[in-house]
Formats: sequence, C-alpha cells, structure tokens
Amino acid sequence: MANRTMLTTEDAVAKLARKLELNARQELALYLVVTRRKPAAILRIDGLLERRETQNWIKNLIEERTEIRMMRRLGLSVSRGENVDGTGRSRMSYEVAVDSGALKRLRAARSNRSIGLALGFPKEEVNLYTSGKESEASYKRMLAQAVQAQASIPEFLPYLFYVPISLDVMNNSAAAMTIFDGMTTMQFVRKRNSRLANRAEMEHVAELKGLLAV
Repeated sequence: MANRTMLTTEDAVAKLARKLELNARQELALYLVVTRRKPAAILRIDGLLERRETQNWIKNLIEERTEIRMMRRLGLSVSRGENVDGTGRSRMSYEVAVDSGALKRLRAARSNRSIGLALGFPKEEVNLYTSGKESEASYKRMLAQAVQAQASIPEFLPYLFYVPISLDVMNNSAAAMTIFDGMTTMQFVRKRNSRLANRAEMEHVAELKGLLAV
C-alpha cells in the first residue's frame, strides 16, 4: 500500500482555509495559532453560513464535523459559535486556540479588554483601545490621510490583528511592543510561508486603496 503524502503545516492550513473560505487575513490568523505565535483567534466564516442556509442540516453537520476534525489534527482546541450582530445578521465563527486553557480564557472573555488579551494583543494597545480616547474609525481616517499624502505605511501592518492606537503614520511612531509584534510576525511568516505572506500583503494593499474610496 502506498504511503500517503504528508502535508506540511503550511499546506494543511491552506487546505483548511480553502474549505472554510477564509480571506488572507483570516488564514494568517489561523496560521499564527497553529504555529503557536498567537494563543487564539476568532475565525469569521459568514460566507459558509450563507451557503449552508440553502443546504440540509445533515450535510451541514457532516461538513462541520470535517472542519473541526481538520482543525484538531492541526493541534488546535476548537469551539463553534453563532450569534447575531448589531444589524440583525447572523454571524458564524470558529474560536481556535493553542490549547484548552487558551480556548477557555477566550470563551470566558466578555469585555473588549479581556477578549483582546485572550487573543494575545499587546497590553499597551488593549489599554489604549479600551480607554476610548481613540477608535477604529479614527485609525482608518489616519490611514486614509497617510495614503492620500503618500506617506510611508509600515510594512508590518498586515500582520497586526488589532487596531494599533499607538501608531502615528505621519510622524512614523508607534509603541515599541507594537513594532516588535508586527516586525517579528512579518519576518516569521515571510520566511516560513511566503505564499501566505504575499497574499496577506496584497490584500492589505487593496484595503488601503479602498479607504480612499470611502
């Protein structure tokens, strides 16, 4: 009997990402948890929810069991969630973590601060975000202004999964931990998974261009 070809971690993550219809950012978040660079992530899979609303429950159950089995084979602890957002739209997600303890902390988190810390965000950025002095909207306005002015955008931004409130693009400054987090993650992914790094960076470029159209 022929031996099955063993998938690399990178190929196994890519295969799962295709099945879950993840964008580059979501695949990157998954990859960083699988490689133990981050403790946990929340994978939004709204596209699957829309498709599954047209399928029978048996097929949906089989697909979900397959997805969870694939994640567990990657060494992840997994929880499936579904909720309704502020617009009344159903949101489907998988919470994935490096182990059961990290998953328990994420599932128990209720405030923005506790969720951010459970996801491994730098404490300084979490504190700034939850202080209410700045917001995601003001961060996007700052980015749009920087793009409009053709300012140099930090190349590590695609590798951050939180709003870096400390970042000031126009003055080229940010919290030391934020720079360290972004740079080390970028270097790791570029070295280990150049395909995903390129996909994530191209997606980020498209998002920056999209800010000008708003």
